[in-house]
Amino acid sequence: MNDFLARFRYQVAQMFSRLSMQQKMLLILFTVGILTTVIVLFVWATSTPLEPLFTDLSGKDAADILEKLKERGIEYKLSDGGHTILVPSNRVYDLRLEFAREGLPESGSVGYEIFDKQELGVTEFRQQIAYKRALEGELARTIRSIDVVDRASVFIVIPKERLFEKDQQVPTASVQLKLKRSTPPPPMTIEAIAHLVASSVEGLTPENVTITDTRGRILSQNHNASSQLALSNTQIEFRRKIEQDLAEKAQKVLEMHVGPGNAIVQVTAELNWAQVEKTIQDVNPDRSVTVSEEISEESTPIENSTSLSKSSNTITNYENAKTIQKIVEEVGNIERLSVAVLINNKKEVVEDAEGNQQVRFVPRDPAELQQLEALVKTAVGFQEERNDQFSIVNMEFSPENWEEDLDKPDTPLGDYPELIQKILIFLIILAAIFIMRSIFNYLKERNEELEKQIQQMGGIMIPQSTTTAPAMATTTAPVATKGERRAAAKETPQPAQPQPKPQAIAQQPYQEEVEEEEEEYEEDLDDLAEAEVIKANEFFKSKSKSRVNIQINHYVKQNPEAASKLLKVWLLEGEEDENKPRKP
Repeated sequence: MNDFLARFRYQVAQMFSRLSMQQKMLLILFTVGILTTVIVLFVWATSTPLEPLFTDLSGKDAADILEKLKERGIEYKLSDGGHTILVPSNRVYDLRLEFAREGLPESGSVGYEIFDKQELGVTEFRQQIAYKRALEGELARTIRSIDVVDRASVFIVIPKERLFEKDQQVPTASVQLKLKRSTPPPPMTIEAIAHLVASSVEGLTPENVTITDTRGRILSQNHNASSQLALSNTQIEFRRKIEQDLAEKAQKVLEMHVGPGNAIVQVTAELNWAQVEKTIQDVNPDRSVTVSEEISEESTPIENSTSLSKSSNTITNYENAKTIQKIVEEVGNIERLSVAVLINNKKEVVEDAEGNQQVRFVPRDPAELQQLEALVKTAVGFQEERNDQFSIVNMEFSPENWEEDLDKPDTPLGDYPELIQKILIFLIILAAIFIMRSIFNYLKERNEELEKQIQQMGGIMIPQSTTTAPAMATTTAPVATKGERRAAAKETPQPAQPQPKPQAIAQQPYQEEVEEEEEEYEEDLDDLAEAEVIKANEFFKSKSKSRVNIQINHYVKQNPEAASKLLKVWLLEGEEDENKPRKP
């Protein structure tokens, strides 16, 4: 195991040394990013999310509940100015049941549970007030279950019954909403809340329900009987859709010529919501038709004769030909259009007296504006018979930015924050696993490749030696081949040399095995380095001594492995030269 770790560290160090400085920095930054992501995900996964325990609490109830939580040693967090208490999600329902048993919170909306405790001697007035409180509380709870609503308060006014019907007043109600987002809810939601409240109170109509929010905006429409011309939400949406479609058509036509962002089109449409039924009667005086014809015959006996006297009378009624058409026009027809077009000045690049290029905006030609006007009129269906209005203005757009709106509408993704968060975390984890797997596979393949090379070269790395390298002048000497060195080693006995201490193996029983492996490794290393040695010797012979040092440094930087093998061969050659017997 220690040998494997040592080789793995060596392989990683070798791989890291081959990388450039930019690659090293990228690898370090990537590793730090992966570790940071893993730590953040681990902290997020081990932390317990907090959920609201109670909302819209009074100061007294919030203080009592916090005291109970501190006594139990439960983690909590305050939000919404202290009106909302957050606790770990796995304790929400248990704590709600425990606090309900203790009668907390005492204030807030109550429902029909107010009638669970019957008291003797309760007056009719108190019963009516209790019923009104229960009804308001149940409606507020129901409205709070809507996704876009955070808190809700309902107030109902039920008038007393009068003796005469003409004196009877109608019930009214008001609803105040605290929305989760700053944008108003859809009209369908407001209409649903109004019908919900109206259907829960006897005699209450949706027109008598006023809905506001905590920002002071009226969200409902007063559908009074006197307001016969008020448009419904469907009609408003239909009109906006027509205006938007016409504006988009004109915008596309203009942007194809003036470019994106250089034209603004606004369309206002007046629609006819009256259902018209027409009857057209067309009379043709040159043509008459028979409407009816009456023929009468009479027979009278003649005196002193057996024969009869007959008489006939024909009455024919004629009328001129006519055609009757009955036409029922559809509602929502366009009665009038008002189109406003604003076009930016034309951008031109001009040269000043010094030859510098400058950008300036110049007004467009009247002929060009007339052509654009004709295009827009055709796109929106402009008709002079309807008294449509059209205005096109050419001026330079202001470079100033619009002030940021404090109440920016939330994106559609804001409705599902938890789902989006989980999807993003899953994608990050998946990407991290994929990247780590790729790195592991690369290191594994590199490790297997290095192991094969080590096995081919002798099984282990040679130990470091304290013998100094020979002088650079020796590099010019001819290099003996592998066969010559082996023959010289067999003919001349080598004196005993002090064995260097191996780095990986320190025990004496393995000394002989290490020496054999070193010899095999040196022989294989000689074969690999012979070609490099010959090339280096020829290269160094052709250069002067002053340039040799520069070329050697450059060669070592460009070929570190070959230089290492070359130095090892030189060391072995120096040892062989020292071991050879000298001639007297």
